[in-house]
Amino acid sequence: MRVLAALPATAAETARVAPESEPAEGGEARLLGSPGLPRLRGHHQRRPPARLELVLLTVPACPNTAVFEERLAAALAGYPDALVRRREVADDQEATRAGMRGSPTLLVNGIDPFAAPGQAPGLSCRIFRDAAGRPAPAPTVEALRRALDQAGAPG
Repeated sequence: MRVLAALPATAAETARVAPESEPAEGGEARLLGSPGLPRLRGHHQRRPPARLELVLLTVPACPNTAVFEERLAAALAGYPDALVRRREVADDQEATRAGMRGSPTLLVNGIDPFAAPGQAPGLSCRIFRDAAGRPAPAPTVEALRRALDQAGAPG
């Protein structure tokens, strides 16, 4: 396993990731940090019934990626089987095919839980809103947990 970067983690967490372009071998994922996203094993007690597959779509050098990754890592503490991949999108056609609605875009089991109705695909910088409606570089940890919970719910 090749280490890409270190991810700050508590003693109770281990971060693992498999890049979108290269599947994990034998169930192993690759350790990551800023250039990727984690697969975490944490102390969170919630155990979702379904495996979650997440893809973080970004443009190169997106200024909001690091904040998004930090918040997603915290939200994933209760999802030991979640697989997270990071994919850089280079042009509008690829953004349309991937379902990217600005950078960063998170797809949870292929669906963007934060997409507004009618929101067009594209490479633009994506702005989220916090609970008070203020612009934010990423959804809150709580909003990410709600999206993960809804995607992992049976049904």
